[in-house]
Amino acid sequence: MISHFFIDRPIFATVLSVLITLAGGLALLALPIAQYPPITPPTVQVSINYPGASAQVVADTVAAPIEQQVNGVENMLYMSSRMGNDGSYTLTVTFDLGTDLNTALVMVQNRVSLAMPLLPNSVQNQGITIKKKTPDILMVMAISSPDGRYDDIYLSNYAMVNLRDELLRVPGVSDINFVGQRDYSIRAWLDPQKLAARDMTAMDVAAAVRQQNLAAAPGQIGQPPITRGQAWQLPMDTLGRLSTPEQFGEIIVRAETASPISGPAEGSAAMGTTATMPRPGPSSSGSSGAMSAEDQAPSLLSQILGGTLPGMSSVDASRTNPPVSVTSGTTGTLSVFTPAGATGLTGTTSVFSGASSTGGGGTTQAGASTGAGGTTGGGATGTTVQPGQGEGDELSAASGRRVGSALGSGQAHGGSTISGPRRPTDAIVRLRDVARVELGAQNYNQSCIFDGRQAVGLAIYQLPGTNALDVADAVKLRMRQLSSRFPEGVEYAIPYDTTPFIRESVEEVVRTLFEAVVLVAIVVLAFLQNWRAVLIPLAAVPVAIIGTFSVMAALRFSLNNISLFGLVLAIGIVVDDAIVVVENVERWLEEGLAPRDAARKAMDEVTGPVVAVALVLCAVFVPCAFISGITGQFFRQFAVTIAVSTVISAFNSLTLSPALAAILLKPRHAKPDILTRALNLTLGWFFRLFNGAFNRTTSAYAGVIGRLLRGSLIVGLVYAGLLFLTYRVFGSAPTGFVPEQDQGRLIVNVQLPDSASLEWTQRVMAEVSRITLETPGVAHAIAISGISFVQSANSSNFGSMFVILKPFDERQSPALRDTAIMARLRREWRRQLKDAQVVVFGAPAIPGLSVAGGFRLMIEDKAGMGAANLQQRTDALTASVARIPGLTGVSTQFRSNTPQYFMDIDRTKVQALGIPLDDVNQTLQIYLGSLYVNSFNAFGRYWQVNLQSEGTYRDRAEKINLLEVRNRWGGMVPMGTLAKVREIGGPVFLTRYNLAVAAPITGNILPQMSSGAAIEQIEARAGAELPRSMLTEWTELMFMQIRAGNTAIYVFAFAVACVFLALAALYESWSLPLAVILVVPLCLLCSVVGVLYAGSSVNIFVQIGLVVLVGLACKNAILIVEFARELRQQGRPVHEATVEASRLRLRPILMTSFAFILGVVPLVTAHGAGAEMRRSLGTAVFSGMLGVTLFGIFLTPVFFDVIQGMSESRLFDARRVRWVGSLAIAAALGAALGWLVTRVRPESPHWLPWAAAPAAIFLAALAVGRLDARRAREAEAGEAGRAEGHHDPDDTQPPGGASA
Repeated sequence: MISHFFIDRPIFATVLSVLITLAGGLALLALPIAQYPPITPPTVQVSINYPGASAQVVADTVAAPIEQQVNGVENMLYMSSRMGNDGSYTLTVTFDLGTDLNTALVMVQNRVSLAMPLLPNSVQNQGITIKKKTPDILMVMAISSPDGRYDDIYLSNYAMVNLRDELLRVPGVSDINFVGQRDYSIRAWLDPQKLAARDMTAMDVAAAVRQQNLAAAPGQIGQPPITRGQAWQLPMDTLGRLSTPEQFGEIIVRAETASPISGPAEGSAAMGTTATMPRPGPSSSGSSGAMSAEDQAPSLLSQILGGTLPGMSSVDASRTNPPVSVTSGTTGTLSVFTPAGATGLTGTTSVFSGASSTGGGGTTQAGASTGAGGTTGGGATGTTVQPGQGEGDELSAASGRRVGSALGSGQAHGGSTISGPRRPTDAIVRLRDVARVELGAQNYNQSCIFDGRQAVGLAIYQLPGTNALDVADAVKLRMRQLSSRFPEGVEYAIPYDTTPFIRESVEEVVRTLFEAVVLVAIVVLAFLQNWRAVLIPLAAVPVAIIGTFSVMAALRFSLNNISLFGLVLAIGIVVDDAIVVVENVERWLEEGLAPRDAARKAMDEVTGPVVAVALVLCAVFVPCAFISGITGQFFRQFAVTIAVSTVISAFNSLTLSPALAAILLKPRHAKPDILTRALNLTLGWFFRLFNGAFNRTTSAYAGVIGRLLRGSLIVGLVYAGLLFLTYRVFGSAPTGFVPEQDQGRLIVNVQLPDSASLEWTQRVMAEVSRITLETPGVAHAIAISGISFVQSANSSNFGSMFVILKPFDERQSPALRDTAIMARLRREWRRQLKDAQVVVFGAPAIPGLSVAGGFRLMIEDKAGMGAANLQQRTDALTASVARIPGLTGVSTQFRSNTPQYFMDIDRTKVQALGIPLDDVNQTLQIYLGSLYVNSFNAFGRYWQVNLQSEGTYRDRAEKINLLEVRNRWGGMVPMGTLAKVREIGGPVFLTRYNLAVAAPITGNILPQMSSGAAIEQIEARAGAELPRSMLTEWTELMFMQIRAGNTAIYVFAFAVACVFLALAALYESWSLPLAVILVVPLCLLCSVVGVLYAGSSVNIFVQIGLVVLVGLACKNAILIVEFARELRQQGRPVHEATVEASRLRLRPILMTSFAFILGVVPLVTAHGAGAEMRRSLGTAVFSGMLGVTLFGIFLTPVFFDVIQGMSESRLFDARRVRWVGSLAIAAALGAALGWLVTRVRPESPHWLPWAAAPAAIFLAALAVGRLDARRAREAEAGEAGRAEGHHDPDDTQPPGGASA
């Protein structure tokens, strides 16, 4: 036997344990630390910006084509998008756990590329960003200037240039978003009136900037191939892309030819000539051409002459000229010329009307500008001026404007020359003449304050799949290095950090680990009463616990709360085997054996139970390998941790523990050493009282077992009643997923009245920040105006705030817990703030799954009934859900009727006036929404050049009438003549969920209500309030909870089935394992009752505890059944063997059980970071183990007595009955296991139970056949032995016996 080998070689056993410990210790140094196993679903985010577009426009033109392509991408769970009135669009695609993130990114990119041709051009120009990104924020860094030396524009751009790029190179950082971002931008604030006065439009300015702000590549001088003898090759450079506001101000928007005012001249043309204007575009010089009927447009000319053109109060030929020709028979001439400023036209805008329609005429040539006579009643003679001879800033003569500020000279047709003063510079219109150019900010839609002072925030996102603590530590280290180069007056702080909670929660679990070791040592000392005996079980703890780290490292696990929970519970398990060994060695020492002989004798008895317990505990966790999703990740690391530590403990109990027992333990009458004498002196009185009480308890217990065996029928009825009670209690218990935890931070969502300005929101956010900072327990607050992180939407009336609480060691009082602080904040906000809706959320229970805690329900408009109807139904449901007890902060931010303006464009008039509709839209976009023209370079980066009108032209809707657009003949038409502005209602932002327009409802669940109960009640209200055309879908954490389903009962049943199969294989019996597992269901009852008593719910941690209890309940039962079976094989009656085994095994059962129970006491009484999940697990295991120990020590003997008696009866001993029963049990177990696999792993094939049953029958037939063959061989050997026994007495009879 292996134990005998190591009893004789204790150094060898010690070396093996040291090697296991060293391997685990080295692996521990490389294990990463995390809050949870990798349970965050992979997410890919698509971001687009459509400047000037409303949420509805973005939904129709951007969201619809992209989402139609992305929908159905492989392994996608759901997708959610949000569109804002600022033109922003964000699509988040969430994939199933286990999907390779890089593959998911490529798949989304391919789908989005299919939709690219369908997107608006401006969106394509802006570009599309597709990133791997988690929705929650790892940390927020605040950059501020405490002395106010620098403004937010400087701080933002300093962080952009000097910090962002550096931090993006830190391993594990996915993205960095600015809060209150103020990226540099050349802002040209256009003056629409100045542009209109010059017959110019905003599109002219945009075209000029595009043409003159371009990268130039002029080439080289002397670049080959070239003639021989070239000595030098010099690169050529020139000013291409501009970089300063002054350079942009020098951009020439318009350069026009001046038109001199012509007086009387000789050689005027003869009467009866025709003045003909050329068509737009190049034409032959020195010639005139007749115009087509289409170009003559006589009806339009008559409107011009009569001043009846819509939008015209008088004849303003310089602004509305169509190309016309007028034949005059008099001395006067009417000349209408093509304006030079019109796009695609030639010549200058000069119109001079004569008072008389009779007289001379004039002729224009291609590209020429002709002037005509000056005053009413006087004639005029046309002259021809060559292009480029003069430039002027002209005004219509009919409207009294100055026409041609420079007088020039020209050669008339008759050869005379008219000369005058010229000022060519007056005809050059630069950007600075019509706009205010500055180096400003690209975006003014957000602002940020940190603890009441202006700041810029950097929200750092973690790359999915990386370790949060490693990333945070690397970011902090890099910031310490970068801060040494900060200019004086700039500081940084990291007030919002999610990692301290992770670190502190892990440290709390480690502290719990040591506390559990101490408590286990106390229990072992109380029972064994020998310091030498205590050392042996305690020596098993570091070997098993530390040795587990090597397997964790090999499987790429991390030190997280789940794996550490497994180690805490493993402490009570790993000492059990050593306790069983030591207790049995002590018993044989009491019989008078020597230590080595006692160790050998003890190991002969306990090797079987030790192996059986290890096998059962490993079999318990087999189902965990089949669980998929987040639940599977929770179970898997926990199960592997306990299973590995149990295997190491079993190996240690068969090697090191008996070797140490043979060395350390002394015979009964040996002289006590000094430590033993000191222990007896101090605790001897307690040991005597304990032993006396325990001996009396053992005797009473044996008597009770004897009476229970005689009343087994009554015991069976009581057991049936307990099973029914278990079914009722477990079925009615509230369910949950991951409990909400105090993570030391809160997220606040603020919403002002619809369409409130950003300035108003800033004032309210300052007040919210002040109230929050005055609340006890609050350390810092970062308030952001213009954005809702909870809704992922931008709007001027939204605000968000990150609240950072003080460290946990400063918040030990219940009044300073996060729930108490949230309740106090709600009261203060409600009392002091009257014009804002403020909702506070805790941190998300699972990082990376959502931004804030609580629940989120999506109301989907599947029938497309409209936003107004969706809001009406959503508001009604929100009011109904808010009345559910146990819910708080229930609200919806969806608004379909916020005040907006609608511009009703008269498209008929637009076409009649010769104005392209696209020009109208672009004019509005540039003036009101801003236009990204192109880029400029500064500080080694490129920045945007944006055009927008001055704020004074955007502050009221009436100012739209001051905007003007040009028609195709060069005339300027006020926008007020083309469109009317009226008030309407519209959404602030739109949300789409799985292709349907949706409205979110958010809220918090109070501790007294479980998430499962909340889901049931909310779904019941939704079914009553919503029509069939609207559906509800849960998202984020609730989606994962519903998807995981009620796996607890299936995993529990699966674990019991696996234990049954393991014991059946161990005992070679189908009946004997029933005596072990029948007590297991009662641990459900005791555990759930304890959880309900503590006011908790059956969440994921309770479910994990239930699986552990299956193994522990079986362990206690195995100790009784194994000894009773051995006594029965020795020939004792079943009744006597059962009572004796129960009496002998009571002490180790109670010792191991109380060692485990006290080992989890630190979990039950946990406080600090992560206390909620530790208490959930600890309460479940503590109450379940306490109950199943009490039930097990009384019910297991009865089960063994009844089942063993029935199996030995003639009915069940018959070969045919054994065959039929074995095959039937195997078929039932196979089908049950297949069905359970499909329940815990939904993606399994539905035919699995039908395939598992025949396979089990086949395996059972093989097993029963081999068992029968073995029994036949044993029977033959027994008969042979009996035959020999009959001859032995005669052969050995003494010779004198007969005579005697």
